[in-house]
Amino acid sequence: MRSLQRVMRWWVMIGVAALVSCLFHPDITSSGPLWQGTLEPDVQVGGMAERQTWLLEFPQYWSTQGRCEVRGTSSTLLVQYGDRLTGTMPWIWDGEHTRASFDGELENGRISLELVPPNQQGFEISYQGRKAGVNEFSGQAKAGGICRRRSGEFRLTQLPSPRKPVKMPAVALLQKPFEQEFLMTNYFDHDTPRQFVDANGYVVNWQGDRLSVGSPGAGIDGHAGYDWGTPEGTPLLAVADGVVKFAGEGDEFFCPPLDQMTTGLYVYLEHETETGDRYETEYIHLSRIDVRSGERVTAGQVIGLSGNTGCSTGPHLHFGVRRFVGRSEKILVDPYGWSREGVDPWSRDAEGMESVWLWKPGQAPVLHEYGRQS
Repeated sequence: MRSLQRVMRWWVMIGVAALVSCLFHPDITSSGPLWQGTLEPDVQVGGMAERQTWLLEFPQYWSTQGRCEVRGTSSTLLVQYGDRLTGTMPWIWDGEHTRASFDGELENGRISLELVPPNQQGFEISYQGRKAGVNEFSGQAKAGGICRRRSGEFRLTQLPSPRKPVKMPAVALLQKPFEQEFLMTNYFDHDTPRQFVDANGYVVNWQGDRLSVGSPGAGIDGHAGYDWGTPEGTPLLAVADGVVKFAGEGDEFFCPPLDQMTTGLYVYLEHETETGDRYETEYIHLSRIDVRSGERVTAGQVIGLSGNTGCSTGPHLHFGVRRFVGRSEKILVDPYGWSREGVDPWSRDAEGMESVWLWKPGQAPVLHEYGRQS
C-alpha cells in the first residue's frame, strides 16, 4: 500500500498556502475598544440557527514502511444543517491536490462521522463520540486500512459566526463565495493593504487586533483581502448579481514567495447596490473558469473552481473587494468592515477609505485562523 505519509501532507500545505507555518499563538495587541452595544442576532429558522459551523480537531495518521503512527493533530471546519454534518478538506494523492469529504450526523447528544479520502481504497476514518460540554463533542477516531489498529481522540467545537455590531455601517450586498466553511489563513490588513510592499511586521485585522506576521491569520504583511484554504476544485460562487469584468489569465508579474515570474487564473465581478454604489469582487488562484467577460451572473452561480495558480504555494481562494469612487477609480475595502471604535487606519491613508460591513445577514464566512491553538 502506498505511504499515507504523502497523502496526509495536505495538513502541511494549508500552512504553506499562508506562505508561512502558523502554528503558535499570535502576538496580539488592540488598537481600541470594540464597538459598544449588541451584535446583530444570528439568522433564525424554526427557533434554531439555520447553519452551524464546527471545528474538528483530530489525530493525524502517518505511515512509514508499513508502520502507522498517530502523530499530532489536524483541524478542519464542518457545517451542520439540521442533524447533517458535512465538510471538505485538502488532500494530496500522488502529488495531485484534491479533496476529501466528511459526512455524518449530530443527533441525541452523539456524533457519527466518516472521512473517506479520494482515490485511496481501504483507508477511511470514523469518528464516534458524544456531547462533552456546552457546544462540544469528543470521542475516538479510528482508521481503516494500514492504520486500522490505531485510534486517537478527537474534539468537535461549535464556532460563532461573524456578526456585525449594530452600530457599524453596513450595505447588505454579499453572500458566501462557497457552500462550505474553510480555515482562514490571511486577514485584510487595515494598516496598509499593499502586499509585498508593506514590511512593518504586523497586520491589523477588522477587529483592530495587531497580529505579528507569521502568526495565525497574518501570513502575509500588507495582505489585500482574505485567504481561505479551499481544496483544489472547490466550486466558487458569485457573491452577488453582477457583470463579469474579467475572466482569464492575468498579466505576468514577479512573485516574491516563489522567486519567479508567474501568472494565474482570475475572475473579477462588478456589482451595483440599490443606491447606485458599485463594488468589484476578485477571485484569485482559480484552477478553472466557468464564465466569460461581459456575462451577467446571479448570486450563487458557480463562476469557477478554486486552485493553486499564480503567486500561490498551496491551494486556496484569495477573495478581495474594491469600491468604485467616481467612474473608474477603485479602492480596496474590507467586506467585514472595521469593528473597533475610532477611525479605521486604512481610511487615514491617501489611497484608502473606510470599510463597512458588506455581508447579507447570516452570509459572512466564518473567520477561524489556520494554526490557532484552541
